[in-house]
Amino acid sequence: MTFTSMADSNNSSLIVKQATVNDLPATYVLGSYSVRVTFHSQQTRAFNLIWALFDQKLIVKGSRIGIVGGGLAGMTAAAAAKLKGCDVFLYESEAQLMSLQRGNSTRYIHPNIYDWPLKDSEVDKTDLPCLNWSAAKADEVIEQIEQEWELLKEGIKVKTNRKVSKVFGYEGQPRIDINDPFDIEKFDCVILAAGFGVEKSLGDVPLRTYWENDNLHQKMKWAFLPKKILVTGCGDGGLVDYLRLRFTDFKHAKFTAEFLENESLKELRDKLLEIEANAPNDAEKAPVYFIDQYKGLTIDDALKDNIRSKLRSDTKVTLNSGSLTPLNGVSSILNRFAIYLLIAIEELTYIGGKIEAITKTGTGFSVVFDGHPQPEFFDDVIVRHGPVPLVQDLVPLSHVPVATEKDDPTARQLWPAGFYPKKADYELQELVLATPPYGKVISIIGSNGLFVSTNGEQDMTCDRQYSGSYERFLVVDAGEGKFALQNNGKYVTSQNGSLPVRCDRSVLNAWEKFEWIAGPEGIGIKGNNSRFVSSQYGSRAMTCNTPEMKSWEIFKIFAVHDVSNAVAKAEMVLLSFKDFAYRDFHIHELKIFEDNRETGETGRGDLTVNDGLLTISRSNKDGRLLMKIINYHIGGKELPCVPKTSDSPVLRRLNVRFEAKVTNGAQTLFIICKYTDKDQWIHNAFLKMIISDPDWEKYDRIIRLPANLDFVIDLVVRDVENDHSDLIIKDFTIAG
Repeated sequence: MTFTSMADSNNSSLIVKQATVNDLPATYVLGSYSVRVTFHSQQTRAFNLIWALFDQKLIVKGSRIGIVGGGLAGMTAAAAAKLKGCDVFLYESEAQLMSLQRGNSTRYIHPNIYDWPLKDSEVDKTDLPCLNWSAAKADEVIEQIEQEWELLKEGIKVKTNRKVSKVFGYEGQPRIDINDPFDIEKFDCVILAAGFGVEKSLGDVPLRTYWENDNLHQKMKWAFLPKKILVTGCGDGGLVDYLRLRFTDFKHAKFTAEFLENESLKELRDKLLEIEANAPNDAEKAPVYFIDQYKGLTIDDALKDNIRSKLRSDTKVTLNSGSLTPLNGVSSILNRFAIYLLIAIEELTYIGGKIEAITKTGTGFSVVFDGHPQPEFFDDVIVRHGPVPLVQDLVPLSHVPVATEKDDPTARQLWPAGFYPKKADYELQELVLATPPYGKVISIIGSNGLFVSTNGEQDMTCDRQYSGSYERFLVVDAGEGKFALQNNGKYVTSQNGSLPVRCDRSVLNAWEKFEWIAGPEGIGIKGNNSRFVSSQYGSRAMTCNTPEMKSWEIFKIFAVHDVSNAVAKAEMVLLSFKDFAYRDFHIHELKIFEDNRETGETGRGDLTVNDGLLTISRSNKDGRLLMKIINYHIGGKELPCVPKTSDSPVLRRLNVRFEAKVTNGAQTLFIICKYTDKDQWIHNAFLKMIISDPDWEKYDRIIRLPANLDFVIDLVVRDVENDHSDLIIKDFTIAG
């Protein structure tokens, strides 16, 4: 196939040909047999396919479109068809859309990183007609997409819990056969967006899918270290998991950023692309070709030393695939070259050859490799052989299109500019207000017609076409006629004009307060330095350092949701212990202990949830505030205690773990165990810590108390130097 760089009928004809299901009328596959399937590439294929079907006159406005598969590809195809006026039905077998990746917090999703080292591979946000998102963990990406989906899904008939058994043709039209609950529907066009497919395991290895949360990146808790682990499969999934098991505190986002910013790698980009362009398509030749070519590259010694310094000592990992080397043509350059760097420093163990058998043996696995007479023994096995496309369950295998080449042009924009509306056909109500709309979630548009975005706690910009989760702000009453803007529990800060505007502050201080200046063309946002926030016309990071309210400092406000019950106050105490539940321990009730016996003062504040952070903001005169956590319930039974493990007077251990920091100065934190029937400490059952670090610091402490004793816990926070600083706690857990 030969695609051009322009949007023309030749391209649309080739897109349709590539997607057509043979011997079925008007039925098309969306990317299920593409070599590189990512969130962003599938969305792009969806927009390309809908355009191509319109361009070839195969569908028109009002056409009845059936889409099978409620993942991101299916949702995007549904949104694209809806924007062009089609009557769209979306079928999903699970109870929720995007069910496969939902709840995953260990996989990092980036829209362009697998294009590295191509130009713009570092761009961490999409620029599509709709359903845009920025790089983040999988569950956070889904949240962004859902926010925008809510605004444009009206008119799309979403059918969840619908198991489509097959697609067939009848009287020249495609039909969808649903067996639970039974139904048959006919359409003008059917699109099979079955998505990533279903993974399979090997032998006795339990199925552990790519999208399940796991602890591969964490320190191994194993009787005999290092833990021996086999990772079989050298696609991107297998290579990423191998890297997670080899590097200390592996964070995909940080790893990706370091790759993008490394100066020595920037010099190798052209050579890596040249190697890729000349790679043979032969699956047997490519692995040897890549290792030969990579050995000809000059790798910076500092980069090698940096890699060595990050290697883990608690794992011994072996990589496996059916090829002679782990460097195949299916994986991305980014992951493949990262694996080669481990080869270059002689830190990679690899066994080539098919696995003949895997047998469970005690605490591990016995693995027999083709060509190896003796089995190898591993403590754990990770199988990453890729998913089996679900489309072959819907239509005969002989009908589906062949797999596309690795360089698939349909993964890049081929639809012409202006084909899809510049703004999706949902509208936000513009607000013309003289004062801040306290308690409303708003979106903000600059004079360039684009939305202001937090960019996920990075420098804020005014360059987004649509209002997703990062483009929405809760308007907070900051007192004295001022307001604050909050997104995902964090406040927008002017940084007093000295640095770009960000949305990353957990505490509401002076630099997070703004004045609302209403003008004839819109509003201005004035910081506490008496300077205005500027959109910089969307060309660079926003600032708060412009003395006058000119065009770039004028914004329009749009209401998104009314959340008047969520109006925040500057003096609030924010409390939420994220993941506090641990081994059947659950907080049953939280309250402020208001009687400050030492001073007679009364503590002030409200308890509200704020995404895992306990922020104790000083609001009473001498900075003291007592807080009590009472009434645990265990196994569904409400009890003011932990389980009685024994009638003997043995001690039990409570492991208390959390992270904390202060905004300035220092705070003393007491964690005190008390009797349930009297306001009295249990002897020696307390912790006292002085928290003085302005950056997050981890604490791991033990409290010992009688095992058969009921108790409650008090948290007491006191100023050390009466400096009225704020103590912030997150990820607080107690293990019994």
